[in-house]
Amino acid sequence: MSYSLPTGLGGPFTDENSQKLLYKIAAYLGASLSGSAPLTVTGSFTPPAGVATEAEQQAQTTQLTSIRTAVSTAPTLSAANKGLTRFRSATLSNTAVSVKASAGAVYSIRVQSPAANVLPTYIKFFNVAAASVTPGTTVPILVLEVPAYSAPNTGQLIIVPGAYPIEFFATAVSVLATSVLSDSGTQTAPTAAVLLEAGYA
Repeated sequence: MSYSLPTGLGGPFTDENSQKLLYKIAAYLGASLSGSAPLTVTGSFTPPAGVATEAEQQAQTTQLTSIRTAVSTAPTLSAANKGLTRFRSATLSNTAVSVKASAGAVYSIRVQSPAANVLPTYIKFFNVAAASVTPGTTVPILVLEVPAYSAPNTGQLIIVPGAYPIEFFATAVSVLATSVLSDSGTQTAPTAAVLLEAGYA
C-alpha cells in the first residue's frame, strides 16, 4: 500500500523534529519513506481494531444515501396515513355539537371570534355525546379562552398539532361556545357565533 503526502507536506523538512515525526509515522504504518516532494510512504498497513475498513465505510455511505433518499421522498397519502380528521363549524354557539360520536383525541384547534364579540369567548369540550350535554350542568373536561376581538387582537386562538393530543376523550367529543367562564349556571351564547376548526383522531 502506498500513501502520497500533499506537495506542501513533502519537504524540504529542514527541521529535525519534522523529519523525526515523518519517520515515526512511517514506522507506525510499517512502511518506509522515499522520494522528495510529494513524499511517498510505501508498505502495508492494518487498521487498529475498531477502525472501519474501506469496504465498511463504503457500505455505510451506501446505507446513508438510501436513508437520505427515503427521507427526502414525500409519502403517498392514503386512507391509512391521511392523518387527522377535520371538524369545522362556522356557527358554534351555546348548544353542544358533536365533533366525534365515539372515543377520540383532539390534536389541533383554531377558533375565530368575530368583531361583534367584545367579550372573551370560552370553548368548552365535553366527554359525552352532544345530546347528553346540559349546558351549565354537564362539566367540561377542556375549556379554552378565545380573546375578545379588540385591536390589535383579532379574536383568534390557534393550537397547532403536536406529538401528543390536547385532550383525550374516552366516550365522545362534543363542544360548545359561551361567554361564561363558569361551568355552572346559564351558559350565555356569545354575541356572534364563532368559527371552530379542530383536528381529531
